Amino acid sequence: MSKNKAKQRIRYAVVGLGHLAQVAVLPAFKNTANSELVTIVSGDDEKREKLGKKYRLERVYSYEEYDRALAEVDAVYLVLPNHLHREYAVRAAEAGIHVLCEKPMAVTEEDCAAMIDAANANHVKLMIAYRLHFEKANLEAIRLAKSGKLGNPRIFDSAFSQQVAEDNIRVTESVENGGGPVYDMGVYCINAARYLFQAEPTAVLASSANNGESRFRQVDEMTSVLMRFPGERQQKIDLNHRNRRSERDEHRGTQSDRPILFASVDADCGTGDHAERQAQRDFCPTDGRLHHSAP
Repeated sequence: MSKNKAKQRIRYAVVGLGHLAQVAVLPAFKNTANSELVTIVSGDDEKREKLGKKYRLERVYSYEEYDRALAEVDAVYLVLPNHLHREYAVRAAEAGIHVLCEKPMAVTEEDCAAMIDAANANHVKLMIAYRLHFEKANLEAIRLAKSGKLGNPRIFDSAFSQQVAEDNIRVTESVENGGGPVYDMGVYCINAARYLFQAEPTAVLASSANNGESRFRQVDEMTSVLMRFPGERQQKIDLNHRNRRSERDEHRGTQSDRPILFASVDADCGTGDHAERQAQRDFCPTDGRLHHSAP
């Protein structure tokens, strides 16, 4: 590659080296033409050393050295616990660095607004790494729904579940810090309905339950939600962290007995393998790769 082309590549720091970063984000850089992994940031010395060697990185940084990492890159990919998204996104934006942040965007509306304001004030791009908007199966499902062949899309039924171990960050972080099934899996269900209906919900009813197991000390075991949308449309969502893995986003139109199934995620690690198999079977072929989009 020529030096001119190399300069055009977006230099990334991946911040946070948990499971998702290791199995999905870091390996995906080899599939990109416009991006390169320059450094990693983590509070774990062993991870930094091991992954730095694996990806042949000249320098790696701790969280305390975050500002030094920002000086070397054009963009950060934040794969941090949910409650840390705001701090690290705002700091990056204030340093003039673009931000690609894992879902959910943040824990509160206030946090989200602060991230947006920081990006706007510093003229940098902020993007949430929610790839399902680009999933071929979902694009085809939206096209089919909009075609009118199935009638008026009025009902959306979603159910996500997975077994979560007691030491998993999904349950070790409190609800206030973005733990639990709603922050973890609910985002997929909610966004799928917003995407299909092209509208925001106007009313929400929710109920949570907990069987008292020690792993659910900090979070809800399961939550059910009913959301109302303009045009007399509704979505029902069931989420839990105790049952076997199951993922379903299903839309039914007023003139069809067959539902549209939306591609979802692999509940184990979020790499999307299950979604891609579903897309290949039901709608159209995929290339089987996790695409990495620059913000």
